[in-house]
Amino acid sequence: MILKQIVMATFLAASGPERPGLTIALPDQPVQAQQPKQEKRDAIEIAGCRIIPFESVEIFPQVSGMLRNVKVDIGDRVKKGDVLAEIDAPELVADLEQAGMAVNLARAKIDLQKMLLQKAEAERRIAELIVQQREADLLAVKGELLRAEEEFNRFAQPAKDVAAKVDIARARFGSAKIAVELAVMEKDARSATVKAVEQAAKIEDIQHKLARVGEHKARILVERTRLLATVDGIVTVRKFDAGVLLSAKNALPIVKLARMDVMRLIIPVPAAQAAKVKKGTRVIAIVKMSPENKVVGAVARISPVIDEKSGTMRVEVDLPNPNGRILEGMAADVRIELGAVNPSKKAMASIGGSP
Repeated sequence: MILKQIVMATFLAASGPERPGLTIALPDQPVQAQQPKQEKRDAIEIAGCRIIPFESVEIFPQVSGMLRNVKVDIGDRVKKGDVLAEIDAPELVADLEQAGMAVNLARAKIDLQKMLLQKAEAERRIAELIVQQREADLLAVKGELLRAEEEFNRFAQPAKDVAAKVDIARARFGSAKIAVELAVMEKDARSATVKAVEQAAKIEDIQHKLARVGEHKARILVERTRLLATVDGIVTVRKFDAGVLLSAKNALPIVKLARMDVMRLIIPVPAAQAAKVKKGTRVIAIVKMSPENKVVGAVARISPVIDEKSGTMRVEVDLPNPNGRILEGMAADVRIELGAVNPSKKAMASIGGSP
């Protein structure tokens, strides 16, 4: 039957041009659609790239003393500001108390100097008023003296009582003049006292400020007996237990924290290809030990130097790690797609699934 159809088709094809309304039925044959050619993009492929936490912090003791307790252990999640450990340092507490007493003493001295200054200023004002009074008395006596001398000069031979009156006026004028001079000297002395008290008050104020600085430093040292988390993260290392004697001079870290909600993928790009990598270039990473863990991200940071020993440039990609499946120490095989820019500033992760 098939042979007959082929012969009929051949006969019709050879018989001339196509005739209207004539249809040739051929057996069904599979037809393959042509696929559009995909443009091949240049890429850099690097295997075994390191993965490290986005932040890693070692918490050291900053004061010497005995470790009272460690409140966290490996695997614990902490928030910035949480107390991780406490150190017993009674001498620092005593120093803080002594510094507080020094501040109180300095403040009391300042208050005393303020009282002395008020007293000295009051005495100076009184001395100034006395000077004004003595000067007024001198003017009055001087007027009496001028009138007595004028009366004395009106007569060729003045009477004895007129001459005595002049002598008395002159004596009173001399006494009034001396009284003014003494009052001025007293005023000057009171003014000098005011200046001396003001200077003493300034010195006491400086002493008070120094005492407050000492108290602040002592309080900082006491606060350092409580070791606080500096980042949100996970405790990855704990080295000491309670009862250990710690030294601030030769300190070893008590705990280590790591921020792992985002990880850093470290890519050593060969120097010959370093210039091709730009910020935002798309990166595809396959995390080892979990082959299905495919992460698509973008270049976040590029080192401006080439490492002399390895001849590579450090490139970093931020890998989102909300479920914590990417661990410190894992490695990834990386493909940097040159010329391709990741549409999102943040990496798009598909841990355990397709992107």
